[in-house]
Amino acid sequence: MHREGLKPYRQSIRFLPGEIEWTITTLNESAFEMLIKPLLKTEEITLKHKGATLAVTDKVLTTLSYEQLIEETYFKEASPFIHVGFNTPTAFKTQGQYQNYPDLRLIYQSAMKKFDTVVTSMKLFDEEVLDHLVSHSKIIGYNLKSTFFHVEKVKIPSYVGSIKIKVEGPQALMQLASLLLRFGEYSGIGIKCTLGMGSVSVNTGMKGRGEK
Repeated sequence: MHREGLKPYRQSIRFLPGEIEWTITTLNESAFEMLIKPLLKTEEITLKHKGATLAVTDKVLTTLSYEQLIEETYFKEASPFIHVGFNTPTAFKTQGQYQNYPDLRLIYQSAMKKFDTVVTSMKLFDEEVLDHLVSHSKIIGYNLKSTFFHVEKVKIPSYVGSIKIKVEGPQALMQLASLLLRFGEYSGIGIKCTLGMGSVSVNTGMKGRGEK
């Protein structure tokens, strides 16, 4: 799995009072067989570099087919307003440089390419479609802060927080944006999602003060 281009899984960690929540999402059947099934049988996890063993106190398995996801987004009336929360440090790498602020083109493009890697029933990436979607989308609000994600001795400049997006134009564009960003909840957005970056949560239909 490490040898594949775009990886068919992602993970993230959230620290809660008295416990750690570890989320692993797989995007195809082989990744599910190799990662999720063995973990469902695991009762404790040893962190070799920390010399610590953690007890697994609870396990929750949820599944969603691509058909269900597409039906709930692409073939359902969509709201022009989308709220995206960046729960773990998120970043992109473009032209050899890290970018540590949200860019709608990079966000949509990341989701499109990851979608096309694992879904065979439809293909989304197209430069013209991407241009059209970006030109009809804008960030209308944000609550962000810069941070770093540490990978061994490297500090990757990144950001956490949230943005509000408004998609203007035909309903088909709103549906496409909804599909892409909802898929991003499972695939992660941006770089190094297999290491814990790019975990997002998405809500649609959220309006701010003065928005119609």
